[in-house]
Amino acid sequence: MMGDFTLAFSAAGGTVNRHIQIVAPPQGERGVFAGKDITGAELAAEPLVRVPASLVITAAVAGCSDIVTQCCAEVSDSPASDTVLLALFLLTEKARGAESQWQWYLDALPRAGVNALHFDERDMNALTGTPLGRAVEAKLRQLRRQYSCFMATLERWKQSTGVDGSVSFEMYKWAHGI
Repeated sequence: MMGDFTLAFSAAGGTVNRHIQIVAPPQGERGVFAGKDITGAELAAEPLVRVPASLVITAAVAGCSDIVTQCCAEVSDSPASDTVLLALFLLTEKARGAESQWQWYLDALPRAGVNALHFDERDMNALTGTPLGRAVEAKLRQLRRQYSCFMATLERWKQSTGVDGSVSFEMYKWAHGI
């Protein structure tokens, strides 16, 4: 997983400071760790990470995707936010699996959400009546409304392209949280 990420990152011209490591511990979290204290002078001489523009997923990149454009056309009352564009892009590229040019990156992302939007029923019940519980419920309603606008378009896309991966609400929620 991180090996594919590191290879693709390096092949595109990305660099990582010799004093840091990008790792994916078995617990599923991701991290950047320094092997020693890094001074300001060392940072001036060698940045921690240099990311080539070709490896940056922006709303503009997401908006060039045909399926993202089709989905956004379903929301006629206002233009889709950058967050929605990026979530749709991550969702559809993840669904493409090995066919996606971004698979190496997507495979390096956390597989599951870790915030309150992803709590199970027991944990959500513990939030009942709290400000956080109300905020989570409101955000989930918003995400469900968004997803309901795209669901039919996404399913037609899957059928017409033979894409095998999931484009479920749970995956949209994951993509939105990344």
